[in-house]
Amino acid sequence: MEPIKLDLSKLQIETPLLKTGVSYNEKPEEQGFSETLSKAMNNLKQTHQYSNQLISDYASGKDVDINEVMIAIEKTTMTSELAMQIRNKLVEGYQEITKMQI
Repeated sequence: MEPIKLDLSKLQIETPLLKTGVSYNEKPEEQGFSETLSKAMNNLKQTHQYSNQLISDYASGKDVDINEVMIAIEKTTMTSELAMQIRNKLVEGYQEITKMQI
């Protein structure tokens, strides 16, 4: 029996709530820690801006679905909580390193 081969390099996932697409790259580019952290912080900033824009549009009476606003708010909350947990783990790791004896 021939094994099934799956090519994920051309996989496209549509996310209609965020109006963006996500693609899967089987062999991602090598990135440093600072680049990864910078991209994550930019993503956090964009999430907050998108949520704030939806809130202001809804408050000003524009045709915005309340469900989309609530989902954006929840995503912003979850993203912020994740960023705080990552920050806490980084600080905890740094404190452990500084306690080590050489």
